[in-house]
Amino acid sequence: MRPGPEGLGATGRSLPPPRPDPSAAPRVEGGSGRPGRMARIIEVEITQERGRTPRPDPLRRSFEVWTQNTVYVLDSRMRCIEVLPPGSNEPKSEHPFLGSRLVGGQVQHEGSIEMSYPFPRPGSFAVFEMRKGTRRQFSRTSAVERVVVRERIITLLGPTEPTWPYIVRDQPDED
Repeated sequence: MRPGPEGLGATGRSLPPPRPDPSAAPRVEGGSGRPGRMARIIEVEITQERGRTPRPDPLRRSFEVWTQNTVYVLDSRMRCIEVLPPGSNEPKSEHPFLGSRLVGGQVQHEGSIEMSYPFPRPGSFAVFEMRKGTRRQFSRTSAVERVVVRERIITLLGPTEPTWPYIVRDQPDED
């Protein structure tokens, strides 16, 4: 029996997708550049909602970057909208990264710099872009421990109208 076209078995039916190779999983490297333990690069937290209309501001809390002492809450445009101590709901009202934009992550090795975007990875430093008038300034956090993407799935019940304008309201255009 001859095999079918690439990706198809002899019967012509699709084969299941290949299983991921665990040895190819990303590894966290320490400052020495040596491979370390396997780690998740990004965690995804899924929230499911059911109702007649979506809750207000669903795009406001889209991402979180966690360091040992701080949680940076980002909106869907990667702007820092809130800074919290871990385990607290009391935001820090006077933090220099409020309003700044996350541009990625950075790790400096001997003789090189490793950059990741759009997100930092655990073990790297998150880099934020702050604007001072017409100048751009880049500042970094302490070492990142977690990066969380908040995915929302909204099931609208009953007769509804398109709701995207409601969902994305109050989201200013990108600078």
